[in-house]
Amino acid sequence: MSEDGSFAEKIKAKIFRKTSNKIQGGGGTSTSKPSPREIIFTHEILKEIGPESPANHRLRTIRELGDIVQNKKLEDNAVEVLWMTIRDLIQSNKTTDSRQTAFNFLHSLIQGQLQSLGPLRHHFLLVIKNHAILEDLNWKLEIFKCLTESGKDLTYLEEEIGDFLLLLMSDVIQDGKHVLNFLNLLLNTIKYNAAYLDEEVVVELIRQTCVICAGTQSEDQLEMCIRVLDTVVCYSYLPSEGLYAFIECLCRTVNIEKFCQTSWMLMRKLLGTHLGHSGIFTMCKIMQDKEKHKDYTVVRGAVFFVGMALWGSRKLTNVKHTPGSVLPSFLKALGCNNSVVAYEVVLSLQRLVKKYGKEIQLLTWDTVLEILELLLEHVEVVPSKDKSLANNLHDIFTTVETLYELGQFNGSTSHFFSIIEKCTNSRSENSVLVLIQYHAQNIHPSRSDWIQNLFQLMEKYFRSEMRTAIRLKTLDLLSAVLSTNRHAHETDLIELVVLPQLSRIEADPDIDVRDATVQLLVDLIQGCNSHRCDELLVCLEKLIKRAMVLSTSSSPVAPNKDAVDLTHVQDESNLRDIHTAVTGLVAVFRTKLYKLPSIHACKVYELLCSHIKTHYTHGYLSRISVDIRLAVIRCFLELRADSSERVGLPDLHNNSKIRYSPYVYCAHRHSDDFSRSPRPSPRESPNIMTEGFMTLHASVVPFSETFSIYLNCLENEKDWDVLEILLEQLTHQLQNKTLILSAGSEIEALCSKICSMVSDRSLDPSKAYLDTPAKFTRSDYHGYLFPVLTALATYSNILTKNQQRELIRCLEFGLVSKCAKSCVTTLTVCMLEMTDSMMRQMPPLLGRLAQITATIAMATPMLEFLSNLIHVPKLYTNFVEDQYKSILAIALPYTNPFKYNHYTVSLAHHVIAMWFLKCRLPFRKDLVKFINKGLQNNVLRQFQESKSKSMTGGEDTTELHRSGSHSESMMKRPSRPHSLSVEKIPEDPTITDNEPTLQFHKELTETCIDTMARYTFSNCSANPSRSPLTEFLLSGGQSQMWLVGNKLVTITTSGSGNQSGKSSLCEKCLALCRHDNDSNNDEVFGNNGATLQNESFKSKKRHKSAAVISKSSVDVEPLRPRSSIDDIELHRQASVEETRCDLDHDTDHTDNILQLGLKKQDSSSAHICPCWCQGWAEISIQRPSGKVAWMMRFENDQLQTTSGIDFPLADISTLFLPSFNGDDDSIMGIIDSEQLGELEYDSIHEEYFPSMSSDTSAIDIPVLLEPKPQDEDAEKIGGKKSGHSPIRRYNSSPDLASSPEKATKESSFNLQHQALRNSFELKKLSDSGSDIYSNKDDRMVQDIPQVKIEGTDDKKPAAVQSLSEKQKPEKPKLVSQLSVDSASLSMTSSTEEDGTVVYRRKPRGYTLPSIPSAPVLKPAKDSGKGGFNPNFVFLQLYHSPYMNDKDKPVLLPQDDMMIQRGLRNLDRIPCYETHKIGVVYVGPGQAGNEMKILSNKYGSSRYMEFLQGLGQLIKLDMIDQSNVFLGGLDTQGSDGKFAYCWHDDITQVIFHVATLMPNKSSDVNCNAKKLHIGNDFVSIIYNESNEKYTPETIKCQFNYVNIVIQPLDNESNAVTVKVKEELCTMIDGSDTKIISDKSLAILVRQMALHANLASLILQRQQSNPKDPYASNWLERLRQIKRIHSKVIENEKDNSSSSDTVLRRQLSSRISGVEDFTSYV
Repeated sequence: MSEDGSFAEKIKAKIFRKTSNKIQGGGGTSTSKPSPREIIFTHEILKEIGPESPANHRLRTIRELGDIVQNKKLEDNAVEVLWMTIRDLIQSNKTTDSRQTAFNFLHSLIQGQLQSLGPLRHHFLLVIKNHAILEDLNWKLEIFKCLTESGKDLTYLEEEIGDFLLLLMSDVIQDGKHVLNFLNLLLNTIKYNAAYLDEEVVVELIRQTCVICAGTQSEDQLEMCIRVLDTVVCYSYLPSEGLYAFIECLCRTVNIEKFCQTSWMLMRKLLGTHLGHSGIFTMCKIMQDKEKHKDYTVVRGAVFFVGMALWGSRKLTNVKHTPGSVLPSFLKALGCNNSVVAYEVVLSLQRLVKKYGKEIQLLTWDTVLEILELLLEHVEVVPSKDKSLANNLHDIFTTVETLYELGQFNGSTSHFFSIIEKCTNSRSENSVLVLIQYHAQNIHPSRSDWIQNLFQLMEKYFRSEMRTAIRLKTLDLLSAVLSTNRHAHETDLIELVVLPQLSRIEADPDIDVRDATVQLLVDLIQGCNSHRCDELLVCLEKLIKRAMVLSTSSSPVAPNKDAVDLTHVQDESNLRDIHTAVTGLVAVFRTKLYKLPSIHACKVYELLCSHIKTHYTHGYLSRISVDIRLAVIRCFLELRADSSERVGLPDLHNNSKIRYSPYVYCAHRHSDDFSRSPRPSPRESPNIMTEGFMTLHASVVPFSETFSIYLNCLENEKDWDVLEILLEQLTHQLQNKTLILSAGSEIEALCSKICSMVSDRSLDPSKAYLDTPAKFTRSDYHGYLFPVLTALATYSNILTKNQQRELIRCLEFGLVSKCAKSCVTTLTVCMLEMTDSMMRQMPPLLGRLAQITATIAMATPMLEFLSNLIHVPKLYTNFVEDQYKSILAIALPYTNPFKYNHYTVSLAHHVIAMWFLKCRLPFRKDLVKFINKGLQNNVLRQFQESKSKSMTGGEDTTELHRSGSHSESMMKRPSRPHSLSVEKIPEDPTITDNEPTLQFHKELTETCIDTMARYTFSNCSANPSRSPLTEFLLSGGQSQMWLVGNKLVTITTSGSGNQSGKSSLCEKCLALCRHDNDSNNDEVFGNNGATLQNESFKSKKRHKSAAVISKSSVDVEPLRPRSSIDDIELHRQASVEETRCDLDHDTDHTDNILQLGLKKQDSSSAHICPCWCQGWAEISIQRPSGKVAWMMRFENDQLQTTSGIDFPLADISTLFLPSFNGDDDSIMGIIDSEQLGELEYDSIHEEYFPSMSSDTSAIDIPVLLEPKPQDEDAEKIGGKKSGHSPIRRYNSSPDLASSPEKATKESSFNLQHQALRNSFELKKLSDSGSDIYSNKDDRMVQDIPQVKIEGTDDKKPAAVQSLSEKQKPEKPKLVSQLSVDSASLSMTSSTEEDGTVVYRRKPRGYTLPSIPSAPVLKPAKDSGKGGFNPNFVFLQLYHSPYMNDKDKPVLLPQDDMMIQRGLRNLDRIPCYETHKIGVVYVGPGQAGNEMKILSNKYGSSRYMEFLQGLGQLIKLDMIDQSNVFLGGLDTQGSDGKFAYCWHDDITQVIFHVATLMPNKSSDVNCNAKKLHIGNDFVSIIYNESNEKYTPETIKCQFNYVNIVIQPLDNESNAVTVKVKEELCTMIDGSDTKIISDKSLAILVRQMALHANLASLILQRQQSNPKDPYASNWLERLRQIKRIHSKVIENEKDNSSSSDTVLRRQLSSRISGVEDFTSYV
């Protein structure tokens, strides 16, 4: 162990610890023991460190105790004892080592015992304060630092700290070694204890700090000084006595680049205090003090700080010194004659003039100009290589000149320009021009005779001067004076200067001066509202006339207006002023239109009109003249008028918005007109005048003059640019009916002119017009005319009938042009607006449309045309078969899936189906072959050829023609009628059904053929409806269902009860007969039976029966599906009053009725009821296109045997086979408008317009489709016309108006029966007027004509003949609503050479006559109910002994849950198309506000008329939702009480009308309405807000299409389609259609239906692309196929063994017959 270590151990040994315990004694006293952590020094230790100890030993002991006292807690009073023991060591007589050892021990003692020192801290501070030895300065700093915790804690030191710091700082400055350490202590002391520093102390500290800053070169010390000063500003109070030194210090440091930003930030803080103004004053004193000029850095810093603080980039807002108060100090600062100071002054002035030059006042400007003048002298006297000072000085001059030019210079211009004159050699050219302008200083309102001075200046520098630049400058000066003083002296200036100097400007030879003068006059006219404006307009009028006269006399004129003289060239440069004048007048017109007096606008309008007429009078063809006409005509084409006939132009700031004038009208109005017309809204006219004021100041611009110019332009214009802009923009202006109709009869002249331009065969556009495009052909030329005709179509009520026909004729010709698409769209509008004129034109028009090549661009317009035509029955009332073929020929090519998108194909199928239903019944049979051929060529063959190409390397082996076109000849007529079966469509064996695209289009084709099979011979509705009597008859019966191909056949037989009593009636019939009147009505005819007695209901006879019982009120009745009427409703149809009276009141008589035609049966029969309710069966067939059902009755008597075998009936399958008769199509040519050559185009043009000399009105277009003779059609239907019962529908076929009695003449079935031979029954029928029973069959005669079945025998049995001879009723024919698959019929087939499958029917015999009564039959094994087995009926209708496996019916098991679920899903798919469309009304000021829009409770009267046209108003709580599609609307009132719906033959539409839905207080955001409208794919927006509607207004996810209706004036509307990007490929939303109110609903409804179809297709593509959507018929077909697949799958799973199946197949091959028990 070392010597030091042993000594330390000895010291520690002498120090011991005592445990401190408090001993509680008696009497409440206690004894304290020292804490175990306290150190106790013994006398021995104190003696060793005392003065008596040897010096070395003493110092050594003190050093060892230093760590102990620093780290251990001492006992009470130990610090005082220790300090008193060693304090002698710091005396001045001691050695340095002794003092430092003592100070070190003191430092350790203070550091270790600081928390317990208390007042000793003050004592120790006095110790170091009174210690004056400079050598110990470091220990003094360290002890002070320890005592105050680095200056942060001054407890017990507050009184002495100020003096101590000053004393210590003087020592530090004197020593110079510990400056940074002290400054850091000082910074903390001020920062944390500034409150204990007296004001004098702070001042002295600042001064001493500035002394350190001024005397040091150390960047660290400079930085620390700035920090100390910053701390004083931030944490202390800066006395004003220290401000000068403070600022002077910063003025020096700011010149140091490193501390420039820091110094500026500190100065900002200082100036931001209460000393801000004093600081500015102090710096001004520094700049003015000549003594300080010696130190230019301080002066420069002062200039910099003042400039930055008052007008710099970050100026101080609290300092309110004006520039004028400090700029004199800047002037004094330049006295130092230093370039650095001068440069700083220039920079400061530059900032001041650029930012606040226009705010500087006169006195300040005087000082600024003095400084600038002094700086300019300094630059000239003190040359420098650095040009920065001079460049910045001249920049100030330029800025002042700019202020002067802007009128914002408030200083002495004479002083300023005197300075400029001293340096003109150094100034720019613009500065000299400003100097010239200065000489016109007397031209100022403040000067006397300033107008006379202006006149003299104009006289000297304008009229007497010939140099163009000076004259132009003088004009500029005049213009500046006018613009500055016109508000007060406009009249004087015009009268005394402008008119005398410029009135003869037309004679000036200088074109530049004329052009500038014209521009000056135009600018003056723009703002002139006095009577002098007319005199200025006269000056321009003379200039225009002079120029025009000069041009006329000096330039040749084209002698022939039809031939352009290319040598006719004018002096272009000489017309430049005319162009300026006319374009200026156009601008003046745009301005004056909205100002008073309004007569000025009318005057300008007349000038422009007369000038353009002069152009056509003299035939000017120069480029400038063309530009002039373009400017004027473009302005006229932008004119619009509102419903109040106010004229307006597009807003300059928002070109899409029209701003209407409150003073100018397009027609003469009287005072009472103003009271009737709507007032302009504040947005349209900010200044709303009173009616009297407007009447007094209103003017009229005759728009007929503009129309006259249009006609003149069309007639005489030779430049194509002008004609092109007129034709392009005129289409938009024609949409503004108020403006156009104000022109009177000019619209008729315009229509005639455009039509004549189309029909003019002598006109060659490429030669007749200048500047036409290269290879400009006649078809290109017509492409500009057809859009105008499109716009003119909306004026159908103005045009005469001849003009309408001529317009339609031109549009028809336009189908072969490049505007074919727009022509078709226009023809659609014409079809709605010009129905009478279109009637004669429709047949040839359809022929022309059939010739047009089907292209992608033409697809949608064509199909929309055909779709809209359906809803105008007047146009096709007289159609013959050829016209229907033309329509189908147009639509069929668009079913091609390889050429058209999914939407087009689906819409084409929809159009084909609709038109097939609209076709007359006699024509439908022949149209089936036509459609089949079209589908084969356009769909199936395309897949075959596509597959063939892929297999043969892409070679096209066949020549493709336009399939399905009416112009193409039909296939060879087959020897036997074709079947309508879907399953027999020829398929390409190379393409499998697994391919989704092929499968989809095959199924779509199947639905089309299924529809034809359903409707070829009938017009039955899509859904049957059971009557209450039918329910009564079939109750308790049996029911079974079979799959036959793609049809579900359900047979339900009537039930049977036990015989009751002696009445020979079953219990069920007897109960019916014995009920009282009320009970009978309720149970048999339904609870609503009372409605039969309604008077309105009685008046509606349907066919040969009375009305059908309605399930709801009469209001809803038109929406119920029309069910076919059969003989089971006899008791309600034949004389309702009599029959029901008999049933109600005469039981015996009722027994007789129920037993009519029945034989007496064995009373022992348990299951066969011998009364009237026995033997009935209902056959119901569900197919993709709908459902059909009818009642039949078994007429055969029972066999005498006791066998339980089903009754044998004759094969009646041939009842359901329609026959085919059809001729080949006629041959016509196909026209491709896109590929049409010019020669072919001219040829067609000549065909339409043979010669201009001939009378074109007498030319008739040859009928391309010759109708067949009426006798041929009559021959096809037995020489009798078809007819239907008048069914109430929106859109019905033309032949639905025929009388009901004609329906029976169309039947062609000859079935034998002897059921109703009783004369009482026949008398009942005769009395009711219902002649529906024949002597051969008791089945219901439908109200739909049918075809005759060949192969039947008309021979009658004797009994029937005798009955016929006695009664002689008219011979009715049985009607079938079912077209059955050929595979299900009793037929044989063969194949012709061309591959056509031909079916031949087996001849059938007579129906069996009535046979004697049969004995009692045993109940069938599977029959748990009464009546005969449905299998019996099914086998009689569908069984064939040679049926293939593929065609074999499939019996549906009734206990299979999956099958039953599939059937329920099938029932959920409607048999008709369903659409739900939202309808929203947007009122004024509601655009963009979703909540206000949805909260509307009502709309305008035009909106209500539109709703009434959309559909029928229904009451929701009276609607049967099974028959009427409601689109989710609640029938209990939550979605309102009423709704609008519409339906036709195959479509039902529900409109979600927001105004019909209730507003709820709990639903302020109308979420209930948005629940419906927001989920609709298509919304109709009736926008009356006069603002643009955006689809984002109503925020929803599924709203793909918005059809926006903008009501216009004169009962017209603009219809625009806004489509989401996803549907842009399907729906074209670029066109805006103008339609009248009367046709608006039809057009918009069809647009909405088409858009919704496209949306449904898109939505299915996104959600389930494997099963594309096309129609509900397709969905039903798919569901039937799914059921069929499930049944087959179950049969395979349930087969007993493969051996059994093999044996059945082998047996089938051997025997060749079918075991029908496998599917019954």
